[in-house]
Amino acid sequence: MKYLKKNYIILSLVAFFSGFLVWSFILEYSYISVDMNEVNDVFKKDTNANYYYHQLNEIQKEDYQKIYYALETFQEYVPLKTTSSDEVSLILENVMNDHPELYYVGYEYSYYVENKHDILMFYPEFLMTKEDVQKTDENIKKETQGIIEKTKQEKNNLDKMEILYRYLIESIEYQENEDNQIMTSALLDKKSVCAGYARGYQYLLNQVGIEATYMLGESREKDENENDGHA
Repeated sequence: MKYLKKNYIILSLVAFFSGFLVWSFILEYSYISVDMNEVNDVFKKDTNANYYYHQLNEIQKEDYQKIYYALETFQEYVPLKTTSSDEVSLILENVMNDHPELYYVGYEYSYYVENKHDILMFYPEFLMTKEDVQKTDENIKKETQGIIEKTKQEKNNLDKMEILYRYLIESIEYQENEDNQIMTSALLDKKSVCAGYARGYQYLLNQVGIEATYMLGESREKDENENDGHA
């Protein structure tokens, strides 16, 4: 009887520790992994031209999709294949350049490298809450619905581009402000600079089915040697 009781205790302990190890593995794997089916579903709904996405290699494209997924769905973190922070910064910048509607995301981020699994955990910087973003998106839709519907009535893309261009330059005052680098400064505040104009224009073009991308260049003032970046 004592023998059977001893074996029962041993088996119980083995079962307990086995279950603990399995559960620990599940928790660890869920932390360092992401459901790529879910990532792909979110990315497939993206209707932007994504010029900068197509400039990346295959591994970078996968990380681009993961970052976009994290930003679009307000994920706390997402694991990436690259372990280079410089490469992450490049991919994040590409995502932001392709998506003016991600105005609520900052270019700063936190990360740490998980050496055991050779991945980088990416923690994005959200400048607004999900609820505030939803309200802002509603305001953008109300503000631009009229001009978008008017533009869609045109058949020629050049005519559509001109209508949206004139809408922006006639309704926005060129003025620096705290948020002048994002599209809301142009579409809602009606006060912006070159970056806000460009991102607002990119957003409107995307809404009427015209592929558009955000490009950066340099301008030089007369008799000055320094270049100044402009969109």
